[in-house]
Amino acid sequence: MFERMRASVRRKAPATKREIAAADKALGFAIPETYRSFLMVTNGGQPVQNYFSAMVGVQEFLGVRDLIRYRAMMEGRIPPRMLPVATAEGGNFILLAASKDQCAVYFWDHEHEGGGFPLHELAPSFDDFVSRLTARPAVAGPQPRVVNVTVRDPAIFQELLKRDKEMRDAPTVEWPPEPR
Repeated sequence: MFERMRASVRRKAPATKREIAAADKALGFAIPETYRSFLMVTNGGQPVQNYFSAMVGVQEFLGVRDLIRYRAMMEGRIPPRMLPVATAEGGNFILLAASKDQCAVYFWDHEHEGGGFPLHELAPSFDDFVSRLTARPAVAGPQPRVVNVTVRDPAIFQELLKRDKEMRDAPTVEWPPEPR
């Protein structure tokens, strides 16, 4: 068994009960309680420790509006009561089962989409998944090199730099919360 840890998440402004109720209605099912609690504290955000395994790295947890948008975009590509809750490296997603019987977390691999639903179970619950996130281990071997990049649209580049700085400067919260 593993030692239960807590991960830091660079949070956004917390979601309101009204926003979450509207999302439940738009989705056609209730957001699982564990993710609902997370949204009411963070409304998504970027994990500081984002490494789950060699195949799974979390880029960003989705906020209320993104849940609806990504769920609609993935309609028919993921099982009916699955909810995308995070973007993962390589264009993949982290999904949460949204049923009364199960709230397990899955990795959705777009590379294996043609043969059914490309799902791999990662953790039995959202809190368990987050508690397993760690810092990416150092890689032995050659160090990355600096690459020169030509910027075609300086305004878009500046906007990306601004967003990156805002996210890095965002307040963090520890998740899952301490047991009461």
